[in-house]
Amino acid sequence: MGAFIVRHFHWSGVFWVNVPLGILSVGLLARYLPAAPQRQGAASLDVAGIAYMTLAVGGLLIALLQGEQLGHWRAALLALSVVSAVLLVREQRRSPAPLFPLALWQSKIIIAGNVGGLIIGAAMMGIAAFLPTYIQAVLGGSTLEAGWTLAVMSLGWPLASTLCGRLMNPPPIV
Repeated sequence: MGAFIVRHFHWSGVFWVNVPLGILSVGLLARYLPAAPQRQGAASLDVAGIAYMTLAVGGLLIALLQGEQLGHWRAALLALSVVSAVLLVREQRRSPAPLFPLALWQSKIIIAGNVGGLIIGAAMMGIAAFLPTYIQAVLGGSTLEAGWTLAVMSLGWPLASTLCGRLMNPPPIV
């Protein structure tokens, strides 16, 4: 669908397609999603943790993505990111309702899973970002071919994940 829009309309139409879908989704959720019952003594939202995480991640992303245009401001953004990350960890240690409990990071399984997920996610995003350009610029393909390739990959990843999960954890033999 995205390739069709890019080919026959302006490329920004790919993003505008989501507006009516988003409005419809919000309306359906407001109408049919039941409200969660309020629990007595429920934990409050960790606003300070959210702010520190936003500053840490946002500062790092801006410094990495716009570093060349920022010049010396890049160092200030990186410093802001590091200070915010330190403050985030400190906040998570003393918060009654942390965004992510730091005790989770003491488990080697959790650490290995997150590092593996980061590496695999980065590889998948790199492929998805550069493959359409490769198909069009190097192989001389059309936008439709590039879009079709991404669509097939997007269907293949969850199917392969499901099959691999079943292969790694076979059902017990009775």
